[in-house]
Amino acid sequence: MNTYKNILLISGSGRNTGKTTLACQLIMRFAGLNIVAIKITPHFHDNQISENVVIKKEGLKIMTETSTDGKKDSSKMLLAGAHRVFYIQTTDDHVLESLETVLERLHDEVPVIIESGGLGKYIGAGLKIFVTKNQKEVSKNSELMEQSDVIIRSGNADFDYSRITYSDNSWKII
Repeated sequence: MNTYKNILLISGSGRNTGKTTLACQLIMRFAGLNIVAIKITPHFHDNQISENVVIKKEGLKIMTETSTDGKKDSSKMLLAGAHRVFYIQTTDDHVLESLETVLERLHDEVPVIIESGGLGKYIGAGLKIFVTKNQKEVSKNSELMEQSDVIIRSGNADFDYSRITYSDNSWKII
């Protein structure tokens, strides 16, 4: 399993747990670093950003986000201040290929924030954060939760985001 220290990976226990909200908060906090954000989803549907397709083939579609209308998660990331945003629709069979395709287009030292439900099964990251609403939801993704460096309960105002840092081309929690 490859480890990418410049990646902060956000996963969670399901939909509407606050993953995108957390990603946007972190993008805003680190906007001066020219953050690249990536949203990876297994859900395929028609997009309004099809003209920005980087690659499209069976089981994989990578697009760059240019809209700041705030309707899609990737648009919210751009609106939050990400330097570039990639939106990836992929099956599990192509998730690593999709990440490698995007990373080939970036410098190794670029800080990257990724929101993905399943990528954590395949890579190590500088920092893995798991977001959940409640304990009941955790069971279906307990493996991802156990691999995480930080677990955040949705709406937990007590978490100190200043503990997250990026230095020496690596995400860390202090």
